[in-house]
Amino acid sequence: MGNGLAVENAEGNDLGRFLQNVCEHIDQLKREKLKHRKNLDKKLEEVQEAYKKIYKANEENHNQVKAVTVKMESVGALEKLRSEMSGHLEKKEEAYERTMQEKDTAYEKMYNDAKETYKKEQDQHSKMFSEMQDQMKKNLLSYCEEINKKNEMLAATLAQLSIAYDKSEL
Repeated sequence: MGNGLAVENAEGNDLGRFLQNVCEHIDQLKREKLKHRKNLDKKLEEVQEAYKKIYKANEENHNQVKAVTVKMESVGALEKLRSEMSGHLEKKEEAYERTMQEKDTAYEKMYNDAKETYKKEQDQHSKMFSEMQDQMKKNLLSYCEEINKKNEMLAATLAQLSIAYDKSEL
């Protein structure tokens, strides 16, 4: 066994197999937990990347709006048109800013929800792992108690045989 314990009785091999199965099961749970954690981390990175791309595109759009505004101001012939359109542009910019704010809020909510889901699942896995450990401890203690009872019965039988043998020699 991996922990160096040796059980020397008639059921030692069964206990060894049981402990080995317990260890293998715990290792399997750890692998599954790590795999799940990696998947959640990957999804979180994907959400963050999408957020960065959208933010960059929004920033480029905003820069284009600024460039158009600068070009319109530089053309004297379009000054009258610019003054007429400025109210329209302000409304468009306000709508744009509102849209960007809504998108930022939505992506921030997605990010926070993903983070919260990840934490809840981690907590659930930790709780499940602790419960399994507790149950395995109880099972192992019960098994050890059975072995102790059998050892006590064997010791009593051996004592009786020893007494009987001593009487037979007399």
